[in-house]
Amino acid sequence: MKLTEVKTSMIVALMKSVQLQESGNEIAFSQMDKDITKQLNIVSKFLGNKFLEECMKTAEDCLVDGEKFDKIMKKFEKVGCRFSETIE
Repeated sequence: MKLTEVKTSMIVALMKSVQLQESGNEIAFSQMDKDITKQLNIVSKFLGNKFLEECMKTAEDCLVDGEKFDKIMKKFEKVGCRFSETIE
């Protein structure tokens, strides 16, 4: 599935989970919750891999192109060597 299709499916699943919870069907709601969590994990892994691939490609480019290297280092001076647990 394309990411946009997964997003549509996830939106409908979330709407359905609200209906299941409101109806008191705890077994179906519990299964829907597990399915939503599983889908989120798959999407997170997919997006994480895409992010890493993009970073690796940029790093390779910077190592062979002095202008790109200087540009990324100028950005790095502002950001610094930090670990982030949140993304804006």
